[in-house]
Amino acid sequence: MFVTMRSQLTIQCPIAVATWCWIRNSLGWHECPISINSFHKCLSQHIGEGKGSREPFWWIMAAIGWALWKARNDLVFCNTIIKSPKHVAYKVLSFLKQWMVLEKKDEIMKEAWLIKLKEGMTRW
Repeated sequence: MFVTMRSQLTIQCPIAVATWCWIRNSLGWHECPISINSFHKCLSQHIGEGKGSREPFWWIMAAIGWALWKARNDLVFCNTIIKSPKHVAYKVLSFLKQWMVLEKKDEIMKEAWLIKLKEGMTRW
């Protein structure tokens, strides 16, 4: 049950699907996860690329997870319904900007990914 609930929250709900598609399109990924298994496959593909540090990838993954979790908590505890998936995307961008100030490692790569995500928002 926990795996199903986690999959529904982080991958399969319409808001999560739209968020993952934005990430896929903005960063040039080949696919976006559709299940926990495909999420792990996507994770291993990107981490296994060997292009620079793995930390920027985890940085983005953490922001997506945190934004989706906060959106879920807003719904459950405050009865706040998100009107657009862009709400989550803006939270992701906000977290990334805040976290860049705190962690300077791989700053150039993180900044490049942040720019790609912002450009993806304008095309959305």
